[in-house]
Amino acid sequence: MTQIKAIKDWKYIFLDTSIIIDYLSDATKYPKNLDQQNRIKKIQQLFDEVLAEKEDKIIIYIATITLAELTKLKVPDKISKEMIELFSFGDVMFVEFGTQTANILQDNLEKYLGEGQKHQFLAELTTIRKNNGEMSARQWILDDLKIVACAKTRSDLGKLDLILTSDTKTFVPFAKKFQLPYLNSLDIPLDIFGNIDINVTINIQPQN
Repeated sequence: MTQIKAIKDWKYIFLDTSIIIDYLSDATKYPKNLDQQNRIKKIQQLFDEVLAEKEDKIIIYIATITLAELTKLKVPDKISKEMIELFSFGDVMFVEFGTQTANILQDNLEKYLGEGQKHQFLAELTTIRKNNGEMSARQWILDDLKIVACAKTRSDLGKLDLILTSDTKTFVPFAKKFQLPYLNSLDIPLDIFGNIDINVTINIQPQN
């Protein structure tokens, strides 16, 4: 079982694209999807009411791959400036996917999957995306891998408390394979009053 620090002790968090999309979304537009409503509400409460109130600023990592993905989704121009303003309660750092990160990605694919398992694993995740009606499944998979590799660079420096994600289809499996600390937004802990619990250590079940 992996343990993640209590929210009050977070200092370095990496945001997956799915988290930013949820944060910018309107929960009332999904009346028939309770999971999506809960994800959106939890993320908005986490950022607007909890992290914004922390005395010490946190470091927020966002991959440049995410900026490209958000631009495709018609998020406003000057996306870098938008992200800095959106998460003004923290210090936003953009993590570039360059040659060094690409090498880290390749090394970790070999380390955690091996040549034979790598192709099978990627094919299975691509199929999951396609079955969900996503036409650009392969590109989505590649982008997730690049974002995970960017997070890995922070982890290797000892500057990563967790990755926040809402994508359980492909991002979570990658984070598990790379042995990175992650938190699915639906698993953000609540207290008995329905407010986010900042004091509890978060336990993540190991991969099967």
